[in-house]
Amino acid sequence: MASSKNYQLCYGDFVAKNNGELTERIRVALKNYYGTSVVKRVSVHSGIPEARVRNVFYRRLGLKGFDLAVLLLCYDFLRAPLGLARIPEEILNSGNKKREERRKNLLDIIANNPGLSARDLSGVLGIGVKAAEYRLSCLKKSGMLARKGANKNGKWVVIGKY
Repeated sequence: MASSKNYQLCYGDFVAKNNGELTERIRVALKNYYGTSVVKRVSVHSGIPEARVRNVFYRRLGLKGFDLAVLLLCYDFLRAPLGLARIPEEILNSGNKKREERRKNLLDIIANNPGLSARDLSGVLGIGVKAAEYRLSCLKKSGMLARKGANKNGKWVVIGKY
């Protein structure tokens, strides 16, 4: 039989029993701070994708640990109740190192072989075709990659420096 542990998150004098309560407290603080257009302003100021901020504000989903660290870094009034002067950069960079390395590796491969298909790319990277298609679509959405020409005979173009 699995044992369950109870955790409590302390936010100043407020003790949250779960991530949802802490997220709600932070959501209300940000709403009071900005008033209107909260999602867009938080997304622009913090760099968190707007879709994830929207999930916190409208779908009432809990904050991910990384997003919480980013918000604490960006907003002094959220750090004050915790008694934190600043957030160490190591916390913010720990989860993104592998993702950044994978992204740079993928962009290097595409820059050297712009005619690769998702199937070819999956073979080079050792991942599934759907995973390769997903990574390509993420890079296209972020504006780092574009497809020029037809689907069959087109070429990938890496936009900007990576």
